[in-house]
Amino acid sequence: HNGTFEFLSGEPLETIVQHYGKKPNFHYDFLSADARLNQVPQQFAQFGQGFLLRDALARVKKSKKYDFIILDTSPSMNDLTLNAFIAADAIVICCQINQFNLDGLEVLKNNLLRVKQFFNKELSVAGILFTCYDSRLKISNALETKFNEYAEELGSRIFTTRIRNNITIQMAQMEHCDIFSHDSKCNGAIDYANFTKELFTTVEGEKKKWPKDPPMMSNGGTISIPRTTRRRPTRHPSR
Repeated sequence: HNGTFEFLSGEPLETIVQHYGKKPNFHYDFLSADARLNQVPQQFAQFGQGFLLRDALARVKKSKKYDFIILDTSPSMNDLTLNAFIAADAIVICCQINQFNLDGLEVLKNNLLRVKQFFNKELSVAGILFTCYDSRLKISNALETKFNEYAEELGSRIFTTRIRNNITIQMAQMEHCDIFSHDSKCNGAIDYANFTKELFTTVEGEKKKWPKDPPMMSNGGTISIPRTTRRRPTRHPSR
């Protein structure tokens, strides 16, 4: 599919966007990405190329069609990540609890300060999200205190929700589908549903109305989410 590369090249969003979800108040559109994005620095070698994404998204924001725009970046700092930082209102830092990521937060903090100073004064950090989380590991508890210190330095917080280590997420990735379509009752789906609600509350505030049909928790930790792809047989993977 045509996607992000064409979007940055000026292609109208309507001709390249992929639509998912049929139900009112509960759907999303998607722009795919591929290896051609590695060509962005050469393809768009021009003054102000760090603002490519911001300028492209300005067309989308003007249409007022979407409540939220989510940008998925690489974990390393590069031209595309810089574009995302300049275009974004807030950042979610996703990481596992280990020393390598703790060291990386120092580099990220410095990069964020530079972006705020020179490019995007309104940029904020919504929070740090722990992924592949295993509460049984003592090192996780020991390092968590240090991560909290970095969150405070960034004027932010550690999200209460943790994305537990869950093989079902990897299975969904292998099948190129979202975790809710793959298995809406697995730990991964439950955790991401909870995180979505927590993020919404953090970004928009307690008084904002949650959409009528979000992923909802019920019945002691299960969720009910409308399927937007073809039906799959019920799976019972190890959790």
